[in-house]
Amino acid sequence: MSSTLTHIALEKAIEQRHPILPGLRLHPVRGKRPCHSGWANASTVSPVGRAILARREHDGWACALRGSGAIVIDLDLHHENADGPHSWKQLVGADVPLPAAIGYTPGGGQHWWYRDPGDVGPHLGILPGVDVCGPVPGTQVVVTGPDRVLVITGTPFTRPPVALLDLLHARVAAAQSRPTTTVRLGDAATGARLRGLAKRVDEAVPGQRNTTLYWAACRAAEFAPREHAEAVLRAAAVRTGLTALEAVSTIASAYKTGAAADAPRVR
Repeated sequence: MSSTLTHIALEKAIEQRHPILPGLRLHPVRGKRPCHSGWANASTVSPVGRAILARREHDGWACALRGSGAIVIDLDLHHENADGPHSWKQLVGADVPLPAAIGYTPGGGQHWWYRDPGDVGPHLGILPGVDVCGPVPGTQVVVTGPDRVLVITGTPFTRPPVALLDLLHARVAAAQSRPTTTVRLGDAATGARLRGLAKRVDEAVPGQRNTTLYWAACRAAEFAPREHAEAVLRAAAVRTGLTALEAVSTIASAYKTGAAADAPRVR
């Protein structure tokens, strides 16, 4: 199905209050930028979303992964010497479970949609050209838009391939067993600001821990190298009850986004 036809089909589904992928909340985007604030918690048929739809202020739709029940395997071709589709095929072999949907990006990459197994979190660079996009704050995946094609396979959301889960579980075990290292925090002002952010993370209540960590890492990205921020914020996050892997993944997501706390990671 062409990008234009996919976009029309998706909008018709939204108008009929029938999501094209059951359970996913979609928000309108222009390019890769959300059309309104609060996009991460937006409903497919929210008043704001429907108003933007009526005014034609958008050219696509995206899904906020947090709370979606889905993860997306991002197979990229942009990185040097990285062929995500080839790496994926080498990992899972020929008997890969069919995902609920496959998205094709303008750069030749692919998005494979699976059910979130709930115990692995997001991972960057698990293989050359392969990322796992998971339910961390500020993460969205563009579903349809210019030069994008979404293929609905007709299968329900299924768990990712066993080979992928085995690889991710091994990474979890390695991250949780890795000791916290001591890193020089540069000048005194930088260290003081990082410790202030860590205090905010320490004070986060259950249900807000990951969001607070993401906010703190975005703030840290404004003035500190990632290794300095990770040394301080990871320890604070683990004290609140997050796993080391969750902390590292969230900090990496914030630094990949950049310094703007309200800017989404986009795929």
